[in-house]
Amino acid sequence: MLECELTYYKLDGLDKDLVLEFFGTFSYLECCLKKCGYAKNGLHGIVICWDRFCKEHKMVLSGLDSKMITYFEKNPPQKQIISDCGGLAWEEDAHRDKFDFPRLLVLVRRVRNNLFHGGKYNVEELDRNDVLLKYSLSVLTNCIESLQQTHPACRYD
Repeated sequence: MLECELTYYKLDGLDKDLVLEFFGTFSYLECCLKKCGYAKNGLHGIVICWDRFCKEHKMVLSGLDSKMITYFEKNPPQKQIISDCGGLAWEEDAHRDKFDFPRLLVLVRRVRNNLFHGGKYNVEELDRNDVLLKYSLSVLTNCIESLQQTHPACRYD
């Protein structure tokens, strides 16, 4: 039996319904991507071909709210790292090139990684985290809709 109190459901103030919807939508998108051929075998299992998806579905970016895109560009999620001292730290986003659809999907995946791998506990940026989750969810939904328009077999009705 675990001696620590299990508080996974609290998520330090994050909306647990939003978190569940985000994870469900991300999982559904990856399932669609695999079913539609945007995956290959990698060293440790299946790898999603995000770059190819971006090239073939770049119109998704034009269908997104410009406010949302600007928010990601100006306030990208940080990356959790192990510091030189061996502790956890946050690294500012160092990307300075053109902001495009592949870059946006990198940031959406970072939101997922930060949340899924435990990077969003005991933080003070709850409003920002909520915005990143909502905007990421919108990006994922648009990706799914684009896939379903071009690959009817991706529908799971």
